[in-house]
Amino acid sequence: MRVFTLDTKIKECLPALNLVLCFLIFFIIAHSLVIGSETLLFIAIILSLVYCAIAKIGNCFLLMCGISMFESAFTIQGSNAWFALLVILVIRIIYKSNFKFKSFAFAGCLFLFALELLLDFFNGSMGQLLVNLVVVVFVFCIFSNLDKIDVKPFSITCSLSLSFLCVLYYLISMYGGIDKFISVFMTSNDAYRFGLEYGGSVGGSMAIPLYSAMIISCGLVYLIVEKSKHFFQMLFVAASSFIAMFFGAITISRSFFLCMIVLLMFLLVFKGKNSGSTRNKFILITIIVFSLLIFSQLDIFDKIFVDLGSRLNYEISPESGGRLSIWLACFDFLFSNPICLIFGIGATNYMNIALEYNLGFSAGAHNLLLDLIMSWGIVGAALIVCLCVFGLKRVLSPKCQRLMHAFLPLLVYLTFSMTALRCNNLKTWIFLLVAFFFVKKYNTREDLL
Repeated sequence: MRVFTLDTKIKECLPALNLVLCFLIFFIIAHSLVIGSETLLFIAIILSLVYCAIAKIGNCFLLMCGISMFESAFTIQGSNAWFALLVILVIRIIYKSNFKFKSFAFAGCLFLFALELLLDFFNGSMGQLLVNLVVVVFVFCIFSNLDKIDVKPFSITCSLSLSFLCVLYYLISMYGGIDKFISVFMTSNDAYRFGLEYGGSVGGSMAIPLYSAMIISCGLVYLIVEKSKHFFQMLFVAASSFIAMFFGAITISRSFFLCMIVLLMFLLVFKGKNSGSTRNKFILITIIVFSLLIFSQLDIFDKIFVDLGSRLNYEISPESGGRLSIWLACFDFLFSNPICLIFGIGATNYMNIALEYNLGFSAGAHNLLLDLIMSWGIVGAALIVCLCVFGLKRVLSPKCQRLMHAFLPLLVYLTFSMTALRCNNLKTWIFLLVAFFFVKKYNTREDLL
């Protein structure tokens, strides 16, 4: 017989309370953007800093999952503020590890820190240089100490979903309501993409597609794999996934639809020992629900695929200024400058050079691996890749049979990174960590296999 005490009840309520506090901060940020209040945004930033200083490291990570969706707006008088959260988290992780550093991570961090300092010191703002350096330290610190952070898959999915709802609240408010957006969407001759017009505040034009794809993949893994899930948790995750799928679709993002195709193919190919039945039921339910949506809103979905086709045709031409032309410009520059190919030209500097000489990658490389090479060369990119691979391998149980469905968020992330993401952005590393934690959680517990 289980005996409940006051302490037991409080402990059981703490995860929910932490998510409520995170949601409150996310909502304050979103509402401050809606009403244009810098004071309200400042309050949200202070609350975030205090929370990261006193909460458990895992809960700090949950907060940062949501804040990563508002990284462009998380500023004080135009100056980046989220890097301060990274500093706090790095200090706490180092303290928890008793100031012990893994030799490879320490040497790699020093090298990349010095390289970024050398490349960008005279070629960009000091504020952005500081952010870049903090990101470098954060990446090496956290990926070499993945065992120091323990977060539950539902909590991650819930944090992402709650923040996404706040993002939607902001965007829909700016559009004057979802009905007004749909009206303009249906009558526009060109692809009128949800989130593009006001996307600068919530992570850029690729933000909503990325957030949607990650929420869907995390939600699917939770629904398919997790045994100890409750009905209301399943209902919340399923509803969040459906909302993310709808809003991801109306962004007319090629990257989003590519992620959905890859995700569906993965589900159809890989079968888990205990997940086949649940997986099939979920796919069937999804097909039924979206079939009903398509037949009830046929005009909307028809417009989505017409606009998507137009965007795909536009991308094919190398002269279009799309990703293909950007990648070709990057390769042309790198092969014309072998030293830059080896050591890069700085995370900020390479876009400055593109602006100065009218090159095609002034808005970034639109490919994470290529962005790493442009920033820190093949050497720096290899260091980051090795750090991530070895960091993940270290926390997995060697005798544990791999649960393939847990790799879904990582697969979606890698697919998306082929067409977007920058190495000095918060969401780049937070969402990679999200994917890693799903792999880690479901591949270190024998009872789930």
